[in-house]
Amino acid sequence: MDKYQPIHLKFTRSGFLYIRAGCLMVLLFIFCHFPGITQSIPDTIHIPEVEIIGIKGIPEQANSYSEIDSFTMNQNRSINLAELLNQHSTVFIKSTGRGSLSTASFRGTDASHTKIYWNGLNLNSPMLGQIDLSLIPATFLDHVSLYHGGSSLVNGSGAFGGIISLENQPEWNHKNSFSISSELASFGTYQVFGKLHLEKNNWISNSRVFFNHSDNDYPFYNTNVLPHETQRLKNGEYSKYGFLQELYCRIRTSDLLSVKLWLQHSDRNLPPPLSREGSDTKEFQTDGNIRSVLTWKHYGKSGEVEISSGITSDRINYVMEDSWQENVNLDSRSKENSFINRINYSLKINPKTIARVQMLYNHYNVNITEIVHSQGYDAVRSEFSLMAGIDRNFGKRLNTYLLIRTDLVDKDFIPVMPSLGFALKLFPDKNLYLKSNLSRNYNIPGLNDLYWIPGGNPDLKPEENYTADLALDMQLQNDLFLINSSVTGYVSQINDWISWKPTQYQYWAPENVALVFSRGIEFSLKTIMDFHVTKIIFQSNYNLSRTTNESKQLTYIPVHTFNMYSGVLYKGYQLYYSLNYTGKRYTQTDNEEENPESILDPYFLNDISVSKEFNLENTSINLRFAIYNLFYKDYQVILSRPMPGRNYSVILTFSF
Repeated sequence: MDKYQPIHLKFTRSGFLYIRAGCLMVLLFIFCHFPGITQSIPDTIHIPEVEIIGIKGIPEQANSYSEIDSFTMNQNRSINLAELLNQHSTVFIKSTGRGSLSTASFRGTDASHTKIYWNGLNLNSPMLGQIDLSLIPATFLDHVSLYHGGSSLVNGSGAFGGIISLENQPEWNHKNSFSISSELASFGTYQVFGKLHLEKNNWISNSRVFFNHSDNDYPFYNTNVLPHETQRLKNGEYSKYGFLQELYCRIRTSDLLSVKLWLQHSDRNLPPPLSREGSDTKEFQTDGNIRSVLTWKHYGKSGEVEISSGITSDRINYVMEDSWQENVNLDSRSKENSFINRINYSLKINPKTIARVQMLYNHYNVNITEIVHSQGYDAVRSEFSLMAGIDRNFGKRLNTYLLIRTDLVDKDFIPVMPSLGFALKLFPDKNLYLKSNLSRNYNIPGLNDLYWIPGGNPDLKPEENYTADLALDMQLQNDLFLINSSVTGYVSQINDWISWKPTQYQYWAPENVALVFSRGIEFSLKTIMDFHVTKIIFQSNYNLSRTTNESKQLTYIPVHTFNMYSGVLYKGYQLYYSLNYTGKRYTQTDNEEENPESILDPYFLNDISVSKEFNLENTSINLRFAIYNLFYKDYQVILSRPMPGRNYSVILTFSF
């Protein structure tokens, strides 16, 4: 069960107007400083060339690493990060419904064991230990990469499953451009998102905006009532909007300065679970986020330095009220302020050896107040982390690395966390690699785990993890096709796993579970075939994960997940088909097979889309039509949380 305790802050209509006015002022400032926008219009926009799968160098091979390619990113600008990962990675997404809370289960671990970084900033809530991926729009991202298992220690601690790294990157030597997209979809859904790219001399400005609204009143078949009947989802409406501004400056060829500002707000009604059918209560939640990071990078002849400093400010307000009498039963408000700093330094000692050092200092301030019952807590946490590592090549076929990380949390030292790995090129003339990693990792409890009222447990121990994996990577390329395939076996032992459980006092409380054992297999295949006029794309991912405590599979972790994505591109026409399979999941720790409510059935989802691009002299127009859940599968990801059946989407994009 996710430890997500919704909490609330109201953004007034006047506040919304101030944000929109601020966005317009920033855009006006940009236009004034980049007058060339009206004089420089790009040529016809074509489908990106084969940038999808690159042949990695030997140093990169030592990490268990994967990425979502640029082509896939461009084709999925209208969805959120949760949907992107669910369709194009081995990560399993636990979703409570369309537009609702979505968290990641990476290699069979908990949501708090997956860390999300945005341009070096850890976005995981210090209060909850996790983040809602449905609130991160894909249109705000340029690059998504995943560090699996022990390889995550290169960026930070606590990511037993892995790290999801989100990056915004400048594209130099591009003409000024502007694109805007509009989507109309089922269930009263509409969305607008756009991007403005301006470049002059050594400056780049990227401005992005999005607005998304849905009535979210989809029909579903309710088997929790007698007689069973088709109903519509109630109280599911949501609205989200945001603005992202990036500025890049090349001070000289060796130095890059950047600043990024991300503002976002969402209002969501929370539909009741089917187990509360007929309930007379309504739930609402608003989320407000401010994220900003300043980064300086220096590229020297023998080394690189990166210094970044950022802030995040998150507000969550959760309200539960009686819909008949309009009495507020709960009004919970949280404030999270984070100050995050990072220094990365790498030194090329000789052509075969690179030394790396990283220092992190993070300071968190959390305040939670429940207005009705006058409960809550204030907490402050400081974290310092130091990492030192070395990469060493032995000949042209073997690369090894060793890193050691240690953390200081407030006044408590976390034991040393080592990670050791290698990549061996099996044949001199073939891109076939054998690689492995061994590591130890620690994850500290979230502040809610320690101090939540009622139920917090200040005596919780940090979770301890030992992980080992062995992988075989293959890359093939010629004039006709490009193939990248990987298969990885992993085992992971987690001591003192933190789990929230019901107590005799009618509330939940966290405790350390003695031992959790996770083992499994990850498989991925990406290929593109280029027949000049026609391109064929195929991608697939499979994950087998057995995560058990006392031989019982943990709740909501499927043993089998699989997704497949294929496409044909021909003279501006594009046809895509995707398949997503999620295996059986247990909803209770005893794995009781006889109780139908203890098991969620496996399901297949099928999506299909077709698009056409029209190229004019200075403009590109793309029209896309998609059908999701093609065969109208009735399914649930979380018990008593119905998901939508067949639904449709039309997207029109103009690029200038």
